Amino acid sequence: AAAAAAAAAAVAVALRSGNARGTTAKVSRVVAVAKPVPQPRASRSAGVIAGWPPPSAYPFWPMEDLLAEPYSKVVAWKGRDAEGRSLLHVKLGEAVDILNAEQQRAMEPVLVSQCYHGIPALCGAHDPVLDKRGQIAVLVDLKGLSYFKPPPIDIIQSGIVSLGKFFGHHAGVYYLINCPPGAGVLIKLLGLTMGKEQRQRLRVVGGRKERDEILRVQAATPLDWPATSTATATATSLGWDGDEWNIASRRFGDRTVGGR
Repeated sequence: AAAAAAAAAAVAVALRSGNARGTTAKVSRVVAVAKPVPQPRASRSAGVIAGWPPPSAYPFWPMEDLLAEPYSKVVAWKGRDAEGRSLLHVKLGEAVDILNAEQQRAMEPVLVSQCYHGIPALCGAHDPVLDKRGQIAVLVDLKGLSYFKPPPIDIIQSGIVSLGKFFGHHAGVYYLINCPPGAGVLIKLLGLTMGKEQRQRLRVVGGRKERDEILRVQAATPLDWPATSTATATATSLGWDGDEWNIASRRFGDRTVGGR
């Protein structure tokens, strides 16, 4: 209720500012009423980490459902950022294109469940407070969205809030890349619905140079999780071997990336 009130107040401010042309229809996404999402099969427990949420805390999806289409096409673990965090890559722009409305609403449990299974495997050996390898980063790609096809801010907001709620210090940073023109006001509204700590973790990557560096480091630091055969199949379904996704095919010499 508090988040909805904050969003509503932000909408009023944005409309008065004169900088929110055509925003009325878009910002309705921020305060959209939650609707039922597809229910997967029951999930088995992930690894053991102190303070880890029990299976009953949330309707976590099993990995076999997360690796199946259509969600395997838009969400996968791939690489690290420059500070060593494991990256959960979310192709949100493509998700808007290929997922129907009901499937889009399921993106929050998909993200939360990916972290539920992935963090113990990828970060469990490291202290998230002392070592960035104990944290994750979520790379949200808005490629394909535009002023007339705006990003689903409600999905981004609810996903970030849920990750912070369940995974605390493990949820390190959220990168937004390929932001469409005109998305600035919506991203500001997104920040207003978050707590201070969550806002500090949200990073809007504005330039191509910075974006390409993130993708370069990501491609040069394979995670090898889930199992190699599964990860390879998932990477293929995500289209890593085409356009900017195939950063890994370029040669970067012998430079060590991210200290590894």
